[in-house]
Amino acid sequence: MKEKITEAINDHKAILSNFDSKDFLAIENIANKIIDSLKNNGCIFWCGNGGSASQANHLSAELTGGMYKNKKKTIQFYLFKY
Repeated sequence: MKEKITEAINDHKAILSNFDSKDFLAIENIANKIIDSLKNNGCIFWCGNGGSASQANHLSAELTGGMYKNKKKTIQFYLFKY
């Protein structure tokens, strides 16, 4: 088990070590588009297939303030395929 965990961690390290300024800029641009959409009463489409559908659902809750906070209503569409 320790070997599998170490391998997974090393895989993640390798991916992160290859990030460059273009990757960070792309992530920042996407984050800004989501923020702009939320500020301007826009829509967010969340997509997922199988287990990724659950991850998309969880991400939407986290990005819009979590489950237990009073938050502004947002328009979100869930496009899932199981």
